[in-house]
Amino acid sequence: MIGNPSSMKSPAMRESTAPLERLAGMARDRFNEQKKEYELNKIMNEAMLAEASKALKDAQAGKHKTMTLEDAARNYQEIRDAVIDAPSEKRYLINDSTIEKLGELLNKNPNGVMMLRDEITGWLKGLDREDKASDRAFYLEAFNGSGSFTFDRIGRGTVYIESLTVSMFGGIQPSKLAPYVQGSINGVSDDGFVQRLQLAVYPDNVNLPYVDRYPNKEAKDKAFDLFIALDDMPNQRYEDDYGIERIACLRFTPEAQALFNQWYQLIKDEARDEDTHVVMESHLLKYSSLIPSLSLILELADNQQAEAVNETSLRRAISWGMYLKSHAERIYGYSFTSSIKDIAKKIYDRRDKLQQVFKLRDIQQRGWQGLTEHEQIKKALSVLIEHGYLVEMTEATAGRPSTSFRWNKNIQNA
Repeated sequence: MIGNPSSMKSPAMRESTAPLERLAGMARDRFNEQKKEYELNKIMNEAMLAEASKALKDAQAGKHKTMTLEDAARNYQEIRDAVIDAPSEKRYLINDSTIEKLGELLNKNPNGVMMLRDEITGWLKGLDREDKASDRAFYLEAFNGSGSFTFDRIGRGTVYIESLTVSMFGGIQPSKLAPYVQGSINGVSDDGFVQRLQLAVYPDNVNLPYVDRYPNKEAKDKAFDLFIALDDMPNQRYEDDYGIERIACLRFTPEAQALFNQWYQLIKDEARDEDTHVVMESHLLKYSSLIPSLSLILELADNQQAEAVNETSLRRAISWGMYLKSHAERIYGYSFTSSIKDIAKKIYDRRDKLQQVFKLRDIQQRGWQGLTEHEQIKKALSVLIEHGYLVEMTEATAGRPSTSFRWNKNIQNA
């Protein structure tokens, strides 16, 4: 969720995640009760196992008065088999975790978890560190929600994750996100991370009327009942063509499949259009995963017993995708425009370190932070020329014409 400070991102996020927070609270209470029961059973089982062990030793030595060795061994085994495993808390949300600990949580929660951060800037900066390169790769792989992953660590041993599924929800300011989008535009960090933010929204700042009334409790309860119904769905499985057991999936109905094929061709044509920027192309091509995912969620929200995804759910997902596309265009557009304007301002702020007449390479060779990319500097100089700060001068030479730039003295001294 992208917005300026005090744009009410946090309250909106709290309302959005309230059902998950409530489910997490219920799971925590359930776990605490199970933990108490486990601790009591553990004490009882340890006492019974100690007694059975003593009886087995006595029987082996021929000292037990009533039990044969076979009876003592059977009794010991039955008590040992009756020991229950320690309960684990069902997790829905995480806020801060190492990928190794997250791997353990995913191992016990095959439906995945959501990483919830009020401000995700800190998390993003953590991924930028060189020693966190493996963390970034882990989260990139978690986007698909269908692949497996195996950790091998000396301390933790081997942790196998059958379904690497991590969702992310958080807020960020446009200026904080811009460098990451710019990195995908200029190729500095073009690993597809930004394009994976498929549900990102960047709404307008609007003056909403003041409203002071109780929320619609009936509607909230109805929504929460849906969360419970989806959460209670059994984890069905099937065997693929190679005999490997997989998590079950739903397919489109024939009508929905025909519509999807038609839509997919249109989105591919738009993505491959020569006027579409390469980063937007990558973003749109990932809609082949986004739209089916949304249509599946919408189908199950209507009918938890559904055996296929119908055309109605797909049409709703496509409409949602059109809405998200408009936000993606704004996100990339803001970041690109912001980038050039910022670079132009940096050049102007350093005008006293440049000659009255200079060339583009004079800026590039100084190695100023954020002022090293030839094309970006060229576009930034065009902005300064357009606004009258610079005058472009071209001189004919034996080879290609030589271009220089001269500061406009009147504006410079203003």
